[in-house]
Amino acid sequence: MPVDACAPLLRAAPSVFRALASAVILAVGVLSASDVALASGAVPAERPFPAAASGSSADSSTDLAGPAAHVAVQLPVAAAADPGIRFARWPHVSHGRLVFAYHGDLWIGNADGSELRRLTSHVATDQRPRFSPDGTLVAFTSNRAGTNHVWVVPVEGGDPRQLTFHPSGDNVQYWTPDGSAVVISTSRGSEPFRTPLYLAPLDGTIPVPLPMDGASSGMIRQDGAMVAFNRKGFPFTRRGYLGNNAADLWVQDLRSHEFRQLTNVDVRANREQGHTALPMWGADGWTYFISEAAGPFNLWRISPEGGDPEQVTFHTVDNVQYPSIIPDGRIISSTKGFHV
Repeated sequence: MPVDACAPLLRAAPSVFRALASAVILAVGVLSASDVALASGAVPAERPFPAAASGSSADSSTDLAGPAAHVAVQLPVAAAADPGIRFARWPHVSHGRLVFAYHGDLWIGNADGSELRRLTSHVATDQRPRFSPDGTLVAFTSNRAGTNHVWVVPVEGGDPRQLTFHPSGDNVQYWTPDGSAVVISTSRGSEPFRTPLYLAPLDGTIPVPLPMDGASSGMIRQDGAMVAFNRKGFPFTRRGYLGNNAADLWVQDLRSHEFRQLTNVDVRANREQGHTALPMWGADGWTYFISEAAGPFNLWRISPEGGDPEQVTFHTVDNVQYPSIIPDGRIISSTKGFHV
């Protein structure tokens, strides 16, 4: 279906949006993981997650069906007869608004799916939108200047402004908590196969690296004190991978510069370790991520102090993809089954 022909659907009432919204949205609540599993008709998988580092402060016998730190899951709304728009990607929610990428452009509207409109329109590919902490700007990745660079655009619309210009290419991750810069992944470092996360200032000055050797994705915690990141890249299309090149999860204290590896810590068990990818800081202070440890990619969480991860969603069909978290850490949005 041509993109322009989809505009009436995207502008339609929330009921039409729910046709394309098989949503996974997390918010601070009072349900346990077992409540979620029973409500969704799923049973928590019994496959164990790779053990955490010894000496962890968490209980090594954590029951994955136990309380999930007051995290509640809003179950999918039944789809209407019209399947709506499929293959929307990179959804992000903040300040009552939703933004996502669709057919190479960005669309924005109310979080309930109403009043959707096109935010960008370009022959190039615009993707990875992220709201600023104050909700006034959207940072995104676009190859409209030849290679992937970081751009920002007001939520009301207008001409996007380019923030990065390096020929190696850059990708948006999240914003700094104070909204002064965009956290980006890049290949501009001095090492050929490993580059730190960088901060691209909103004023357009030269991006500066975080004090680490390399990272492919990551997010700075809401208080600015820590960063959670993947050191290795995450090829989502390589489903079921187990091995020493699986994406592992790390945290760094940005004050002391000390690191802690949270997942895939036993190098002798690398053939049993899969991806733990795309970390996000929740309002509860834990790090959320996706993993195939119990079947399809689902959301999990782990304490920054280490310990056994806890499963948060229990989907048995299709994968959680393109997860993102609201700047204050209360809501996670994603796609599943090619719906938002």
